[in-house]
Amino acid sequence: MNKLDEKTFYVSNKQLYEEYVQWYIAIREAEASGKEIPPIPPYIVDAMMKIAKRLTYNHKFINYTFKEDMISDALYDCIRFATKFKETYFSKTKGQIEKGNPFSYITTICFRAFFRRIDKEKTQKYIKAKLVAQSPDSDFFDQQSGDDGNEYANQYIEFLREVGYSEDSLPMSIKRNKKAKLLEARGPLDEFE
Repeated sequence: MNKLDEKTFYVSNKQLYEEYVQWYIAIREAEASGKEIPPIPPYIVDAMMKIAKRLTYNHKFINYTFKEDMISDALYDCIRFATKFKETYFSKTKGQIEKGNPFSYITTICFRAFFRRIDKEKTQKYIKAKLVAQSPDSDFFDQQSGDDGNEYANQYIEFLREVGYSEDSLPMSIKRNKKAKLLEARGPLDEFE
């Protein structure tokens, strides 16, 4: 990555923290006086966008075709949870109060939003593969005049059926659902055996 790209995505954690503190002061003043809560400052919104866009270049997310959906989900969650950031927190390892890290906070929100989007897309892909596998061939292809028969249609259907999912590559939402149904069927006490 060249210098221009580093400047394009650069976010100062110190300045981001100061913007959050100033915004929280404005929120507290507005709440005390009964006024409307001020909107998120432009620097924080810009930082959210830069962090989300830059995170799509991470090796875990680089080859997905739905990056724009991932970014929009991440920005939605960042704005939704913008007021939940803690200015200070108690560090259990150091045993003292520490300043919050807004860069890390936003990155974590984006990271989790990306994984939720990937799981949604995998779920949709799984459902489509199941539909193709369970439906008859004639539902997908109509014969055109001049066709040599079902040769091409059958090869495509077979390809779609082969690319279907195994139990190891199921989306997390389906795995969780199967696990919950299994635990429900076994009963609450069988879980601890």
